[in-house]
Amino acid sequence: MDPIRLGIVGPGLIWENAHRPVLDAMVDRIVPVAFSATRDASRQKVARDYPHARYYSDYRELVAQPDLDAVLVMTPIALNYPVGMAALEAGKHVYLEKPMARKVEEAEALVRTARERGRQLFVLEQVAYNPGLASIREALRSGALGRIVMYDSTLHDIYDWGEHSVHGYGTTSWRIQPDFPLGTLYDGGHHTIAQLSRLFGQPCAVTASGESLRPEYGEYDHVLMLFEYADGMHCVLSHSDYLGGGRNYFYIRGTEGVLSLGRDGGAITDREGRETRKLAFTRPHGHASMWHEAIACLEQGREPCYPPEDALSDIITLHAIARSAAQRARVEIR
Repeated sequence: MDPIRLGIVGPGLIWENAHRPVLDAMVDRIVPVAFSATRDASRQKVARDYPHARYYSDYRELVAQPDLDAVLVMTPIALNYPVGMAALEAGKHVYLEKPMARKVEEAEALVRTARERGRQLFVLEQVAYNPGLASIREALRSGALGRIVMYDSTLHDIYDWGEHSVHGYGTTSWRIQPDFPLGTLYDGGHHTIAQLSRLFGQPCAVTASGESLRPEYGEYDHVLMLFEYADGMHCVLSHSDYLGGGRNYFYIRGTEGVLSLGRDGGAITDREGRETRKLAFTRPHGHASMWHEAIACLEQGREPCYPPEDALSDIITLHAIARSAAQRARVEIR
């Protein structure tokens, strides 16, 4: 099979740090043939590293090229919708960075257009493709915890425009002064929401509070959430990219025991605190696992395990959190 011919919109930090190292090793299956960006530095970089690729300063020219099979969109969140929609309407498959849009209505339109036109819309949320999730789901189904009652998770880090910025992401102006809700929870925290939805499905209601501890960066620096699920679970998530301090944890609690999860695995303990089982996760390159799945889905014409409807559900959850924090009230999630 000939490699997928890929057009790339927005070859910036996420391209260099996450996607390019993977795709450069997969040129037998997918090959960049065209780029689009507005910065002269990007033009020079593409000319140096991909001398045979075409370059366009207007993404609309790129998506119109008839020899492209798919378009990879890595723009600021506010541009995901117009660029992704233009590519779908031009008949291209779309690989779209998460979160897929800044508004629920935009995300719905992208999913609807992809289905109507028979194109694949693949949301690049690497956490959703982590093989470790299957081990966790199996442990939950095994009955070792009894009836699942709740989870409680604290995920605090430091993310700013200075020395703590991961790969320079925190220095981008559209993250410091975002035109999307919730601040860093909507951007980087999307990983956490996607992980939770993979494990437990979409919550049916949320009660959230948000605090702005550094008004010059994003909307909230700390968001505390109480999720309700249709099966009666009530679960707590605390997210911050300002508080830091480490001591993060993720516990899933049942009537017969507790599953504690970390980066490399987990452990099940019974009600007396005795360890009964260990979970060991291999730690594959998250983006590599995701891209192997993404390319295979396009080659084989099958649905991804994180379909666009599920990515839309995660956007709906995030907007419900935003409404709850703004209203200081419980919000039902449709």
